[in-house]
Amino acid sequence: MLPRILLVEDNPDHAQVMTRKLKRRGFELFVAQNGQEALTMAVSEPTPHVILMDFDLPGDFNGIETTKKLKQLPQVSVIPVIAVSANIDYRAKSELDDAGFFNYCLKPVDYDKLFRLLTLALRSNPLYQSEEPATA
Repeated sequence: MLPRILLVEDNPDHAQVMTRKLKRRGFELFVAQNGQEALTMAVSEPTPHVILMDFDLPGDFNGIETTKKLKQLPQVSVIPVIAVSANIDYRAKSELDDAGFFNYCLKPVDYDKLFRLLTLALRSNPLYQSEEPATA
């Protein structure tokens, strides 16, 4: 089973690059361009195992507001959300913690760091753990 990632990114170029790199590493990707799409896709089948959330999103909900809404939905509240943004400073880190983010990764993306974070996030997600096939 491929780990499923919901990438919430409004910049098509960033989304394309991240999708390509993540697929090469064995992830299944779904892309939302704004907070409302992310909320809809997160509760749809198949449920993502990890959400990568851009901090600055267009529309009604930015990344923090979208994550707060996700964390209020029982069926997806355990899904780890990793913030991905160029605009994370000391004040923003506090907001990320308050919103329930698992961790963050700065843009430009350090993919080695992102892959380590994804591994940790998958290990922390009981939904992913329950879907993993048993090993002999």
